[in-house]
Amino acid sequence: MRKQASYVTACLILVLVVSCTLFGQGSRVLVEPIEREGITAWLDSGSYAEGEKLVVHIQSEQAGYLTVYDLMPDGKTDKIFPNAYSADNYVQGGREYTIPSAGASYDLRVSMPPGISVGAEERIWAVVTERDIALPSTAGRDSSELINQVQHILRSESTWWASTTVTFQYGSSEEKTGLDNEGKIESLNEKIRKSGANWTAGKTILWNLSPEEQKALCGTLEQDEPIPSYKVRQPTMKGEDLPAALDWRNINGHDWTTPIKDQRNCGSCWDFAAVAVAESQFDILSLDPSNAVGEILSEEYVLSHCSDCSPRRGCDGGWADRALAFLTKWGTTTEAAFPYNAEDSLRTPLEDGSTLRLEDWGGYIKYTGDLSNSTIKEAVYRFGPVLATMLVYEDFFDYTNGVYEPVEGSKKVGSHAVTIVGWDDEEDAWICKNSWSRLWGDDGWFQIKRGTCGINSYVLLAIAPGLERHIPLYEFVAGFPE
Repeated sequence: MRKQASYVTACLILVLVVSCTLFGQGSRVLVEPIEREGITAWLDSGSYAEGEKLVVHIQSEQAGYLTVYDLMPDGKTDKIFPNAYSADNYVQGGREYTIPSAGASYDLRVSMPPGISVGAEERIWAVVTERDIALPSTAGRDSSELINQVQHILRSESTWWASTTVTFQYGSSEEKTGLDNEGKIESLNEKIRKSGANWTAGKTILWNLSPEEQKALCGTLEQDEPIPSYKVRQPTMKGEDLPAALDWRNINGHDWTTPIKDQRNCGSCWDFAAVAVAESQFDILSLDPSNAVGEILSEEYVLSHCSDCSPRRGCDGGWADRALAFLTKWGTTTEAAFPYNAEDSLRTPLEDGSTLRLEDWGGYIKYTGDLSNSTIKEAVYRFGPVLATMLVYEDFFDYTNGVYEPVEGSKKVGSHAVTIVGWDDEEDAWICKNSWSRLWGDDGWFQIKRGTCGINSYVLLAIAPGLERHIPLYEFVAGFPE
């Protein structure tokens, strides 16, 4: 399993993926964990197909502190509990716990690497200790080394402990779902080729989601008219005065965007897209493209403080324009100060001036027909990355690279908010930032054919304090030294 920023282990951004590099296939696991009575672990099934969710059930005879590892036969390991999204690992005796717990903001999801066949096995190792002992994390360490180290710690501590393992077998997708999921991707790529489109489908982190899970990620709500604080912008430039290509990720070697994030299994795309626009504004304002901690902003603050951004709870969907209005009136703090955990219980915004606030917001909206390409290009040129909404079709979850456009017959899933960071006239494409982790798409980014999926119909922009006088912002940063 791999670890990356904002992951717990493997792919804990939207989901945590249990890597199935399975026992019996080139295994290097030479040391077996000691089984010691006092803890029981079980799964809902002995066999899991690729993409299926996996829940680990745990029951300890005594109260204590639980640690759970995933042991892989290639000699590597991952600690799957406790993790960054579920840090409290105290368990009561005699009570059943599940990992992840009900309502957790992450999933365990099985993912099979290339070259691994159906029928092999993988092992989950659970340890509970009476005292809170700092058992080692893994970071891809050798299984034998980790097991020896953990067991040495346990034997050297004068405390009660128990240990057990549970094994599952990798099952066929056809057996589980009646579908040939390998064939699904092959068939989709054949449809793409026949349509003349120029993109490639593959096994992304989201490729095997259920329709309900797909819909949960598309949380942008539609409305009939903008809210009163919306400022209408009118185009002022001629199309021929704009460059044939522009990408805010690389202007004279400098990247004025911020890292790809993950909304997880929460419909907060409206929040992430708005915050991404604000982040670029403060990047440009500082003339520091280095992703300083103070310019990586908190989506969680907006999600848990904006009372009128959603008619229900923010993870059930919200309005992107109201998120920008909130960032202008109230602002947000840094991600370091208020990290994301997909918690949408409402709190009262801070009024002490400690948040970063936008100066203004507005944009270009057209409810009948699309905005012209030149109008959107002008917005990106003058104001930096902008927020846009789009219709998501089911094949979009399988996108890996190229210029996306849905294939005929792909079903509409819902509305989604993204950030347009540039364009390429030769490819007739917008360059966009998504919020589905770096394990989706082209390292989290994508290109989409202009005018496709309604992406030309709704564009919002923002201005940080003091930047209005520097518009167009592309020209403002273009002179920044290489």
